[in-house]
Amino acid sequence: MKEPLLSEPRGRDDGARPSWPVVAEEMVSIVMVGHRGELALSSTAIAVSLAGVSGFSLLMGMSTALETLCGQACGAN
Repeated sequence: MKEPLLSEPRGRDDGARPSWPVVAEEMVSIVMVGHRGELALSSTAIAVSLAGVSGFSLLMGMSTALETLCGQACGAN
């Protein structure tokens, strides 16, 4: 009974793993810029937040939509 309960969450966890290197890279860059001063730290934090909200989210949404569209087009043939 324990085996199916433990194997199911491990299979779903694979999709979340690629995001951790991105978070670590952003955090390390902010820590390194933090040694430059308060103004550099605040401007870098705003830039990383703006890039994450506008740029990366938009590209992720577009690629997901394209994946669905291409799957539908190939399935129609």
